[in-house]
Amino acid sequence: MVICAAAALAAALISGRWQLVAFAAPLLGVLASVGWQRPVGRMSVQAGPDFVRTFETEQVVLRMDLGAAPEGSTTALSASAPRGMQTEVLDDTDPHAVSVGATADRWGRYPVRAHVDVVASGGLLAGSGSADVADVYVFPMVPPAPVLLPRTDMLDRLGTHLTRHIGPGVEFADIRPYVPGDQLRTVNWAVSARRGSLHITQRLTDRSMDVVVVVDLSHQPPGPATTATKRSVEGAVQVVQSSLRNGDRAGVIGLGGQQPRWLGPDIGQRQFYRVLDTVLGTGAGYQTMSGTVAPRTAIPPGAVVVAFSTLLDGAFGFALIELSRRGHVVVVVDVLDGCPLGDELDPIVTRMWALQRAAMYRDMRVVGVEVVAWPKEIPLDAAMRMLPDAARIAAARRIR
Repeated sequence: MVICAAAALAAALISGRWQLVAFAAPLLGVLASVGWQRPVGRMSVQAGPDFVRTFETEQVVLRMDLGAAPEGSTTALSASAPRGMQTEVLDDTDPHAVSVGATADRWGRYPVRAHVDVVASGGLLAGSGSADVADVYVFPMVPPAPVLLPRTDMLDRLGTHLTRHIGPGVEFADIRPYVPGDQLRTVNWAVSARRGSLHITQRLTDRSMDVVVVVDLSHQPPGPATTATKRSVEGAVQVVQSSLRNGDRAGVIGLGGQQPRWLGPDIGQRQFYRVLDTVLGTGAGYQTMSGTVAPRTAIPPGAVVVAFSTLLDGAFGFALIELSRRGHVVVVVDVLDGCPLGDELDPIVTRMWALQRAAMYRDMRVVGVEVVAWPKEIPLDAAMRMLPDAARIAAARRIR
C-alpha cells in the first residue's frame, strides 16, 4: 500500500496533474488508520492429555479447551480423527470446551484434529481453522498363547526354562555321595540310611535366556506385502510378551526405514511398554542407529534372535546372515502369505513364486538362518512349533 500510494503521488508531481492524487487518497487514509484499528484476534486450543497411549478397541477420553475468544463473537469447537479411529462427543455443553472419546480397531499413530468456527460480532465475517492438538498411539492386542523358541546354551541366571545343568531347582537329576561343603538341606536321609553314608540329591536348574526381536521396517511394495507389515508388528509383540512372562530378557530392533532403532533386552512389565514405544517410534526410550546391520551392543552374546519380515529386502536378509555369523541362533518368520503381486495371476506365476521362495528358504537354512512360514489361517504359536531344535541350527552353522 505504501508503494502504490508513493507511485500515485510521484506520478502526480512529475506530470503536474493534481487529479492523480485521488488514486493515492484511499491508500493514505488506510495507512493513517492503522494505529487505531482493532488488532486481529487470536485463539488457541489445548487438549488434555496431548499424548495418549492405549490398546486396540479401548476408548480414551480427550478434553479440548478453547482459549479466549474475541469479544462478541460466536465460536463452535469440534474434533475429528483420521480414518481408522472413531470419535464420539461425550460432553459439549460448554461452547468453549468439548470432551471426545476415541477408539481405534488397529494399532498405529492417530493425530486428533480440532476444528474452530468463529462468527464475528454482527455476523458479517466468519472464519475457521484446524490443527492437530493430540496424538493417540494405539498398541496392538496379541493372543496370550506362549510362543515356543529354540533353546540355546543359557547363561547362569535364574529363570523358568528347565536345563540339564545341575544346580538349584525342583526336578530330580541324580544322587551322589556327600562332599564337605554341601548344604545339609540337600541330604537324602532315606538313601543315606540304606547305604550307611551321607548322600545328597542333585536337581536340575532353571535358567533364562535373552530374546531379541527384529522387525523389518523397510518400505514394502503396495499390495499384500504392505498388508503383511501389520502381522510383523503383532508377531513381534507376541514374542516379547511371551518371553517376559517366562522371566526372560527381551529387546527389539527395527531395521530399515528412515529411522532404524533398537532397545536393549530387559525384564519386567515396564520393558513391555518400552518395546511397544520402540516399535511404533514413540517416546525417547530407544536408541537410533545408522546402517543396515544391528550393532553388537544391541544383542547380548548367546541371545536368540527372532525376526519378522516379508523377506523382500535383500539388505534385511544380509543383516540376519551377519547375526548368524556372530554366533546367535537366528529364526526369521515369513509374514508374506502368497505372491506379493496379487491374487488374480496366472497359475504358472504363482507356482514359480512358490518355487523361488522354497529355494530361498533352503539357502538361508544352509547359512544358519532358520525360516518359518506363517500362514494367515494359523496362529503364531502353532507356526513356531515347526521349528527344529537348536542343535540342528547349530549344526548347520558349523557345516557352513
